[in-house]
Amino acid sequence: MTYKVMIIDDEPWIVKDLVAMLDWEARGFSIAAVSSDSTEAERLAAKQAPDLILCDIRMPGMSGLELMERLKRQHPGVVFLFMSAYSEFSYAVRAVQLGAFDYLIKPVGTGMLEAALDRVTSALSERNRERVKAAAMRNTLLMLELLDGGLPHRSAAGRLAKEALFRPAGGPYRLAIAHADNPHAGERIQERLALLADRLAEDDPAVSLMIGQSGAGKWFALIGSSDRASRIRPSSWRSIRRQLEEEGIALGVSSPFTGLDRLKLHYREAERMARMRWMTGRAGIYVYRDGRSGGALLDCVDRIRMTSHYAELGALLGNVASRCVKEGADPDTIAAIYNETIRQSARLDGWLKEQEVEECSVEELLALYPNPDKLFEELIAAVRKPAGQDGESDSRIVAEVLREIERNYNRRLSLTSIAAKHYLNANYLSQLFKQKTGRSFKQHLVETRLARAAELLQDSGMTLQEISGEVGYDDYFHFSKLFKKYRGISPADLRKMR
Repeated sequence: MTYKVMIIDDEPWIVKDLVAMLDWEARGFSIAAVSSDSTEAERLAAKQAPDLILCDIRMPGMSGLELMERLKRQHPGVVFLFMSAYSEFSYAVRAVQLGAFDYLIKPVGTGMLEAALDRVTSALSERNRERVKAAAMRNTLLMLELLDGGLPHRSAAGRLAKEALFRPAGGPYRLAIAHADNPHAGERIQERLALLADRLAEDDPAVSLMIGQSGAGKWFALIGSSDRASRIRPSSWRSIRRQLEEEGIALGVSSPFTGLDRLKLHYREAERMARMRWMTGRAGIYVYRDGRSGGALLDCVDRIRMTSHYAELGALLGNVASRCVKEGADPDTIAAIYNETIRQSARLDGWLKEQEVEECSVEELLALYPNPDKLFEELIAAVRKPAGQDGESDSRIVAEVLREIERNYNRRLSLTSIAAKHYLNANYLSQLFKQKTGRSFKQHLVETRLARAAELLQDSGMTLQEISGEVGYDDYFHFSKLFKKYRGISPADLRKMR
């Protein structure tokens, strides 16, 4: 990033020497303005809005201290680096007390100036990171409000413009969602999303961008453009595809849409495409197109429902797993197959009524299983387990499951994997757990996680996204919806009450 610098000294030759002293651009600065008059400098600074002002501390008319006080009222983020002679040391100390970054003793040499600029660059970079982090958090909460339907369509555009500086020209819009291998790759993801917007701006200068974080290593971008940019050219994707693949980032992109009232639908499209990384094992760009999701595999749901015994169900699942890979099923389709298998298993063994079977959401399955192969491996093993127990007392089994949840609630835990450890049928264990505890395995796990989250929201300085990851939810939006469903209040609102 390049920062703007302004140089002010009442001696023009000093200004000239400072400009020529080093390669400013190579150090990440561009000289926005120079001045030898403090009154003129105030006017130029208001116009140029520099990040750094390198300024003499004593000048005729308005001193450097007075200039700093006046400019910081208008631009509180501007950094002042003062220059002073030994005889003006008390002024320099006073400048730092009033908010100056540092002071340099005249005559200013190259090494002294370079060292000071390194410190300024570090401070500005950290400040910008904090600003970006705060802006992303505001955008995240705003997007969550939009997706939850808590913001009327008519006021959505106004809120976006005011809080996210998002000023679309009537659409169309696209949503892009990025998932990264590295949960700490936030800066890289933001850079890639911003680069995507730059590529679009080559075709349409009216592009507007809103970026926020939806989980660990998960970010979203709402992209708005003018009416004439109805589609994104293939060349715009090719220019960044290789970078995304090299950095392990999967980018899901929705189809274009024209009304913010359709935001939720197209967010799901983008999320659905970003999840294709879990299915294919490959990073890159996945653009939503009707009919590309492998929905034809949903006929497997009917075939699963028609099986009459476990051997038939297990054999069918082996065939379904192969078809999912070959035909490119998306995670939503696999979730439908998974849930129907669990329901059919319950019908066959009779341990649970069909209405008592708890479904797993796509988010939960992606959190539980690293890939579809592992999901089908565990699912096939689960439906082949005998229904009865293997010598352990019912109470002892349930006590062990409760300990497992207490120890590992923030890790990947599924009823099928725990049942396999005890050589039990998953439906039998589900029925047994509910019988002994009064609630389902899933309900107990969720409530254990959310209880810990509530403690962290009240007593820690962790961000909302950090808390979400700490209790086992990589997707903050999913965590927020669950928290509000179970607790009757959103995590953000609970934090405001502390």
